[in-house]
Amino acid sequence: MVLVLGQRIVTFTMNTLITRTVNAEVLGFASSDMELLLATLLFMSRESFRLLAIRITVPEAPAVVRAARRQELLNVAWGPVPLGLTLCGAASVALLWPGLLAGLSSDARLSALFVVAGAALETLAEPVYILATTSLQYGARATAEGAGVLLKCCVTFVLVWAGWGLPAFGFAQLVYGAVLLVVYWRWMLVEGMGGQVAALRGVTSVASLLPGPAPGAKMALPECSGEASSATAPAGEDDNVAGPGSFLSQRSWGLTLAFGVQNVTKHLLTEGNRMVLLTAPIGLRGEFAAVSNYGSLAVRLLLYPIEDAARTLFASLAADAGTEAEAEAEPEAEAEAPPTEAVTPAQRSATGGGVGAAGIRRRRGRAGRLAEGTPGVSEGGSSGEGSEGDLPAAAAEDDARAVARARAALRQLEAEARMRTAAELLVLALRLVLTLGLVLAVLGPPFCGTLVRLLLGARWSGTGVAGGLAAYCLYVLCLALNGVTEAFAVATAPRDAVGWLNAAMAITFGLYVALALGDPFVTGVPGLLALLGIRGLIFADSANMLFRAAAALSVAREVAEKRTGEPLDLSRAAPSYASLGVLVAAGAAARASAWFFTGEPEGGGAATLLGEAQHVGVGAACALAVLASLAVFDGKALRQAYARVRKQQPAETCMHARTTRMAAASGARSLSSLRFDNRALRVLPVDADATNSVRDPVADACFSRVKPTPVDKPRMVAASESALALLGLPLSEAAERADGAEYLSGNKLPDGADPVANCYCGYQFGYFSGQLGDGAAMTLGEVVNDAGERYELQLKGAGKTPYSRTADGRKVLRSSLREFLCSEAMHSLGVPTTRAGSVVTSDSTIVRDVFYTGRPEAEQCSVITRMAPTFLRFGSFEIFKAKDPTTGRAGPSPGNLDLLNRMVDYTCNAFFKDIVDSHAPKGLPLAFPEEDGLPGPKLAGTEAGATTVFEVYKEVLRRTARMVAKWQMVGWCHGVLNTDNMSILGLTLDYGPFAFMDRFDWDFICNTSDDSGRYTYRRQPEMCRWNCKQLGVAWSPAMPGVEWEAALETAFDDEFALAHLEGARAKLGLSADADGASGDAELFESLLDTMAATGADFTRTFRTLMDLGLPAEAAVGDDLSEAEAAAVERVAAALSASLASREDLLTAIRPRIEEERVNMLLQLAPMDSRLRPHIPLLEKEAEAWVSYNRETSLSPEAKAAENKERWSAWLRQFAIRLRGEAKAVAQSDRVESMRLANPKFVLRNYLCQVAIRAAEDGDFSEARRLLARVQDPFDLDKAIPSTIGDAGVELQKSGKVRGGNLVDMSDAPPAEAKSASAAAGAAAKGAGSCNVAAAASDAAMAPAFATSYDGMPPKWACKLRVSCSS
Repeated sequence: MVLVLGQRIVTFTMNTLITRTVNAEVLGFASSDMELLLATLLFMSRESFRLLAIRITVPEAPAVVRAARRQELLNVAWGPVPLGLTLCGAASVALLWPGLLAGLSSDARLSALFVVAGAALETLAEPVYILATTSLQYGARATAEGAGVLLKCCVTFVLVWAGWGLPAFGFAQLVYGAVLLVVYWRWMLVEGMGGQVAALRGVTSVASLLPGPAPGAKMALPECSGEASSATAPAGEDDNVAGPGSFLSQRSWGLTLAFGVQNVTKHLLTEGNRMVLLTAPIGLRGEFAAVSNYGSLAVRLLLYPIEDAARTLFASLAADAGTEAEAEAEPEAEAEAPPTEAVTPAQRSATGGGVGAAGIRRRRGRAGRLAEGTPGVSEGGSSGEGSEGDLPAAAAEDDARAVARARAALRQLEAEARMRTAAELLVLALRLVLTLGLVLAVLGPPFCGTLVRLLLGARWSGTGVAGGLAAYCLYVLCLALNGVTEAFAVATAPRDAVGWLNAAMAITFGLYVALALGDPFVTGVPGLLALLGIRGLIFADSANMLFRAAAALSVAREVAEKRTGEPLDLSRAAPSYASLGVLVAAGAAARASAWFFTGEPEGGGAATLLGEAQHVGVGAACALAVLASLAVFDGKALRQAYARVRKQQPAETCMHARTTRMAAASGARSLSSLRFDNRALRVLPVDADATNSVRDPVADACFSRVKPTPVDKPRMVAASESALALLGLPLSEAAERADGAEYLSGNKLPDGADPVANCYCGYQFGYFSGQLGDGAAMTLGEVVNDAGERYELQLKGAGKTPYSRTADGRKVLRSSLREFLCSEAMHSLGVPTTRAGSVVTSDSTIVRDVFYTGRPEAEQCSVITRMAPTFLRFGSFEIFKAKDPTTGRAGPSPGNLDLLNRMVDYTCNAFFKDIVDSHAPKGLPLAFPEEDGLPGPKLAGTEAGATTVFEVYKEVLRRTARMVAKWQMVGWCHGVLNTDNMSILGLTLDYGPFAFMDRFDWDFICNTSDDSGRYTYRRQPEMCRWNCKQLGVAWSPAMPGVEWEAALETAFDDEFALAHLEGARAKLGLSADADGASGDAELFESLLDTMAATGADFTRTFRTLMDLGLPAEAAVGDDLSEAEAAAVERVAAALSASLASREDLLTAIRPRIEEERVNMLLQLAPMDSRLRPHIPLLEKEAEAWVSYNRETSLSPEAKAAENKERWSAWLRQFAIRLRGEAKAVAQSDRVESMRLANPKFVLRNYLCQVAIRAAEDGDFSEARRLLARVQDPFDLDKAIPSTIGDAGVELQKSGKVRGGNLVDMSDAPPAEAKSASAAAGAAAKGAGSCNVAAAASDAAMAPAFATSYDGMPPKWACKLRVSCSS
């Protein structure tokens, strides 16, 4: 700030000295004619591209949209270069052409050539300027322009004093252009390509910075929570994305032309005064230049920052808020259905996502995921039997239209919210500029003469400069009003409205010329320029600005009302009447002072120095009075307006479309000034006991107030930029703020926080456990971001709560870092999840016995920041459960149906409002008082509302089904799928002993506590369904008369099967409408069987399958052509080379119960009632022994041959299926779609372990490096390292890879190793490695240590197992 102030003082002083030195003729040509030439060259070459660039957003994913948008932005950024250089070349030819422009003196011609050269250099810097500005890197612009202006002033001053005269001004402009070119390109090479700017991470070299056609590939549109899966569409079919081979999208081409026409008109209007001045004497031009130099100071210092911020902000808010192209593209049929109609499985089937119920149940029965059921009925009432081809064409068409209507409705709702924010900011910006402009217009004129006399001396005091400055004070107000209104109109108006604005600008320009010049040719009526001199010209320009502002404001009001359904309230844009009254009185006093002390209305007359001082003193008193009135009557409103308009910066886009839209509209806030609105605490009851003491039960309450327990010396381990953006927080608040870790650990609380812990119960491993609750988590409150979205902000590990039972309410670094990394990894994979903003560790320690072996260790207390729209879970509704007959436990509020109904009403109205609006009968009473801030009808427990509650329940089932289907698609296991860990919004919740599979195993167990295998990979869908059934039991009193169990078939089963099939097809690069698609479910299941039998790595297998291309020449029938056979053999060999070793596989599949014991128990079971229920388990173990004995009987060579034959057989089936695909899609498109469905990088356990161990030693670099890598799982950003950091590699080499949930048991005493052997074996059964006993035999397959994030698991990974201890 000091440097900026110093720079401005220096430039102001030099400009003043220069003006005092030169005469009016030199200043007139330099500041009028030369500036007009420069402005014309630059404005016409770059303004359209600048306006277009700020409308282009670059999302983080999916890859094709991201690549296409980034390339389009690059093309737009380079657009000014050829156009600008062409214009500069033409101007140079005109200046050098003999006989042309003969009236120019040699000095004028030389100066103009310097200006043209400077404009060319600025044009070459323009690509970097656009990229820096659209990436919100305002520091680069400030540095470049600040240095350029300062050096320009210095050069001008030196050369003028050296006697150069007019060429000094032109040469200084050349220097300014050179400075911009050097500074901007240095910034791009150092920071822009250095990975420090998130929006430019794909730009890693000069070659990647160059313009070019958009990539041609299939783009997978992102899926939002609550929406049906978006279908893939070729890039270019969306008007907002450049198609293959195109440089700009259709929308961008249209806007470029519209902006170009508009900018011609705008340039005439903006530079009209200089053009009109060309008709005036050169001396008058010099006077006007002096007026502009000092008058524009007020614009640059006070009003331009507001207008510039508003321009970028309005464009960013409007970029995704829906343009006229999107509105016109919606089919008429979309208006026929309710805007928030739920998408049914049948509708999704009609869009190509599914197969019939019979095929679904065949797959489900074989995989053992879900219980066999009777044929279901879809929500539309049609039978669930039959394949998708059995649907009548008309029904399929109707369903497809319904899906389109639902998506269009969601886009419309989001666009309305963003447009409402933009309209509110317009009113606030108008209030700011109107207040500042009125103060200047009223108090400025009486002091202009004094200012001229003091600054410019006697040479200029007798000219019309003082009167011109007085008129300029009014012009500043008109200019500011026009700038803000036009910024809004240009950013939000549809093309036809932009055309109307162009016409309005042309008309106002004509009026301006008429006012300024009059009609000297026909009527002889003089214009204001002839009558009043430069004052008249400024008055005409002020009228011009007011006309333009009125036209833009009419467009703004029409657009805002059309897109929000609400009129634009401009009454809040005016200052208060009290402030206006004080301002009028102060203006009258200042003008009287000017007459009394100086003898002129503008001051500066024949007054003495004492008179001038007295006049200035009166002015200071008037200004203080006005400022005091504004502080008293308008201070709060003005501060809020400035904070929102000047400081709000759109955040970068994220993986999910919903996060992208929210973050782009969010303003940058601070940890100490988050906007809390704790609605849940107003609506739902809070425990009356606020002592924060552990107790059970906490009756008739949903929350208990708590207070975080401070930790010693908290420090930031890692933070997620995209997660913090949900709260409107920049990354610097966590990474750079001195007390950031204090806030994110709970040591400090932000204003408005009201910490509580949630009360809930749960079925744990199938048994009701009674009251559980947040034993270590504290919800600080609900943060409302500037897009109007709510996120509960939660600290996990911040200390004891009433629900801590015998625990301490703390979390350690290993579990906190695992949850943080996995939350963000899952989000980047497109899996619905809660988010994690940061993880903080400290010097405070707690003792943990990780595997309960009697070896406790002190570990660091750590806190993770979590956020979600709500942390309500299935177990939240089980607090009303009566005494369970099996466990004898009850909820803390048994039978309190009034509270149950209140919770259900809160859930429906707060989080499923679209369903409530479209299904609830009209006229129902309100569920909550208006002052609670949650409008919505009372539904739960009433016959009138039961159906609506049931619709919400079905949506919960659908979301849960889609969530678990996504888990299965990335090979991820939760580990503790109890009802208390199931989000009511279908989000992945509570990351404990999770794991991504290395070696695929249907019966993979990631939790050492899961002895029964309840939560294996195979059974995850079944367990989620079981939990959904328990939710139905809990909600049943709120749905009287509803047969809710049927929804488990129609909502969960069918939704899961369809989502699973969609995911399977995406992973294999298959489409639903190709030949042979009806067998895709069986093909995918046989692939998983092959992977399990051969020990294939889950993640690496699907990436390898990308190498099997579509056949160029295909055979007929089941025979393969030579090309097909060669491709099959090549891929089979690649897969066979990356399988787990034979020893690993034998260790993993070895049954847990000894064979002799199994046979003995099977013989005794029919005669023993205690053993009889376990017969199915014993029979399964016996079958497992048969398989194991067969595997052990094979020689290594025979096993290798068998593996290759298995893969060749499956790949032959796949190759035959791909024949049908070749008719529907290009190979490049198919590979790209597979690349977006199959991650290259997942958060494997051994990668976590390296980061944990390094962090425990105080080195957080690997954790941050791993975070960046898992946030780009599909390897879209080549700037992110793919190798483990040096510290992580050295840590492995040293053997220090123990500690945390993941524990190396190789050095445990024999007794402890034996006690943990069963759990270790279970963990190894899917870990892709082996247990301790087999560690020495895998040297041939696994590397000694990991160096790459996507390599084979290292040897030491087999020693890791996962515990629930945290």
